[in-house]
Amino acid sequence: MKPSIELKKLSVHSISNSSGIFYGDNKLHHFKGSSSKNEGLGEISGDKNTVSHTHNKLIKQKP
Repeated sequence: MKPSIELKKLSVHSISNSSGIFYGDNKLHHFKGSSSKNEGLGEISGDKNTVSHTHNKLIKQKP
């Protein structure tokens, strides 16, 4: 079930992992969110395809 929040004219129909909804007097300290998704190979499709001896390397870049 997807969240659904409605505040007068504000409607929220989707909330991701690092989201926040704040209303009123708020003092946020050290609020942060982050996420990552790493994929090495992807998708192989078609007839008679083979994948062997693969090597994947992920190099994380500094922001």
